[in-house]
Amino acid sequence: MKDRIPTYPGRVTLTPVAGQENTYDMVMADEPTQLGDAPTKANLLDDDTCALLALDNTAVPNDAFQKLVLGAGNYAYAVTVTTSDGVPLSGVTVTGIKTLAGGTAVTNSDGYVLGVATTSSVTLAITTPFIDLLSVSQTVTHGTGVVKRVTLVMAYTAYKETTIASSKTFKFSPKVASFDVFSIGGGGSGGAAVGSPAAGGGGGGRTSMQLSISAAAGASYSAIIGSKGNAVLASVTDGNVYTSAVSGSAGGTTQLNRTLNGQTATFAFAFGGSGGGACGEYNDAYGAAANGGAGGSGGGGGFANLGDVQTAPNGGSDGSNGTSANLGSNNASVYGNNGGSGQGTTTRLWGEESGELYSGGGGGTSINFSSGSAYSGSGGSGGGGNGMAMRGYATSIMASSGTKYGGGGGGASNKCFSSTAASATSGAGYQGVMFLRWRYAA
Repeated sequence: MKDRIPTYPGRVTLTPVAGQENTYDMVMADEPTQLGDAPTKANLLDDDTCALLALDNTAVPNDAFQKLVLGAGNYAYAVTVTTSDGVPLSGVTVTGIKTLAGGTAVTNSDGYVLGVATTSSVTLAITTPFIDLLSVSQTVTHGTGVVKRVTLVMAYTAYKETTIASSKTFKFSPKVASFDVFSIGGGGSGGAAVGSPAAGGGGGGRTSMQLSISAAAGASYSAIIGSKGNAVLASVTDGNVYTSAVSGSAGGTTQLNRTLNGQTATFAFAFGGSGGGACGEYNDAYGAAANGGAGGSGGGGGFANLGDVQTAPNGGSDGSNGTSANLGSNNASVYGNNGGSGQGTTTRLWGEESGELYSGGGGGTSINFSSGSAYSGSGGSGGGGNGMAMRGYATSIMASSGTKYGGGGGGASNKCFSSTAASATSGAGYQGVMFLRWRYAA
């Protein structure tokens, strides 16, 4: 096209319209040296060009520019993502479309992203990164325009709390003002021993609670869930001759990290319970002894000797220590079969009297060689596994694993008189967990 080149730019002649007050006819009076091309449909986007671009004859030049950028066989979708109360959501990945360069479609600070697809009907979906918003999916069909405009609305969850049982990364929606976190570490496993054995129960996972943490805009949170302490195996080729002892495995730490502006900080953590101790060698001075694992609630101790043992050592509960084998007039601590130390505070959810009880300690073991009695300690309330003690000809025994979040596994002691292979397998701990609850801004 050619420009209009005026001698007097902007000059016009105004002629009053007869009988119409303050109404004029206007004629350009700029005396052009070159008339230029008029901005008409025929000059800007005629019907033939529309047909070439597969546009209808109502298209405007902007449609043509968009069509040229898209290329043949592509359809454009302009997607806006908001909460159900209209708050735009940034950093959200929308599947079903790609950027024109073929990248992932992610919303900007206005909750907007422009993407393309090769089909005229697509399913636009968002797997929610927000702990308090639901995922959304919507199938849309492209219309006659070049760009199909769509709004995806993410609804709030019906609840304001959740349980995180596996490690994950998440965000809070902009509406969340603060949150609480209750963490439980993984339970430790019990010890295992064969021969002249003593094995303690695993400690329950420790618990921690942080309240009213401010939810930072744009922050990403990473919940790392503590693993269980794995069961251990003690084994020998001749149960009447050899001994073996394997201490239990500790549970993993549960923690919450926050990343904001490239900086990561830990906001909450709870250590796992320690593994139960184990002893396979009988000492003539006192017998065989093993401590219970420490943790949220302590594991029961382990002991074996010729005549003092009278009771089973049980796992602790609700933050208490595990118990030791009752040795009558003898002091248990002298023999080193102490129950594991508990954290000394409640392990109930949110520290409330009515809260669910977790992190029970695993039961220990005790054996009286003289009487032939074997005592299997009970796991503490809150998911502690029972211990398993055996005196006889059993070639293989197994203690119970923890049964609730943070529960410690039971210890396993096998006094086997068989001249064959013999083994004892402890109970595994139970994994950790994280509980969250949040509050919205007024």
